[in-house]
Amino acid sequence: MATPEDMCPTCDECLPTDGRFLKCSDCEYAYHLEPARVAREATFKGKGESARRSWWCLNCRASKTKGAEKAVPDADLSSSLAEIVRRLDALSCLPTQVDKVKASIEMMSKKYDDILNKQAVHDTEINDLKKTCLRARERSG
Repeated sequence: MATPEDMCPTCDECLPTDGRFLKCSDCEYAYHLEPARVAREATFKGKGESARRSWWCLNCRASKTKGAEKAVPDADLSSSLAEIVRRLDALSCLPTQVDKVKASIEMMSKKYDDILNKQAVHDTEINDLKKTCLRARERSG
């Protein structure tokens, strides 16, 4: 009876007893040549023993590639997060500055209202003076 070590995980069939299969050096599963699309028989024969010992199956190659791809974005992510934290720290004084700007706007608004009120009073006084001057001319005239 075949043990799991004697079975190809791709096709679930027994591996040949003559050693014509490749064993993944990472997960240590053994695979038939053709079904696993590892290599053709001629290519397998051309591989040296060290190349056969260092071979990785498609699953392990894919997971290692994904791990390598993730390492770079993690570094990018760390630098991006550091930049975001730096910018947020710079913004921490923003509420105080906004409150100061609001207070300044309120003060300037009150001063502007006072100026408008004084101008209205001055306009009234000027009109009254004009009328007084016209009456005085009419009397003297």
